[in-house]
Amino acid sequence: KQMRVLVAVAISAILLSGCNCAIDVSVTGSLHEGITFALREVRDIRLAGVWTRDEFGEWEEIWKVEGKDRIDSIRYGQPTAGLSVTFGGEGLKKGRLYTFTVETGDRLWAPCVGNVYLVVTSAGIVETCGTDECLRKYP
Repeated sequence: KQMRVLVAVAISAILLSGCNCAIDVSVTGSLHEGITFALREVRDIRLAGVWTRDEFGEWEEIWKVEGKDRIDSIRYGQPTAGLSVTFGGEGLKKGRLYTFTVETGDRLWAPCVGNVYLVVTSAGIVETCGTDECLRKYP
């Protein structure tokens, strides 16, 4: 019986390990013109959101859309035809670190996920923050 359990766990681990996939995400825009998150290709998205770090260094959700829509981009704070805002939408602040995460619903075992870290400069322009140095600069 133990051998069957071990075999089942091993097979599950092998199947699940091949189910992760990444979605390439980029970000452009400014506080004045709006912020757009772009996917490299059109995907069936079920969830997207933005988080920022609170004063304790914990990630705090500030905006989320849920539902199902086939998109290749989404603007911060706005719904799409099939994704409804389910949380927040407060304005982003200069000098803060954020992360945008997007998730599909098109995989049997696990969703495809993509994210991008970003900061808003003192001029209000959004820049990608993908290096360790950048991530340490914005606690």
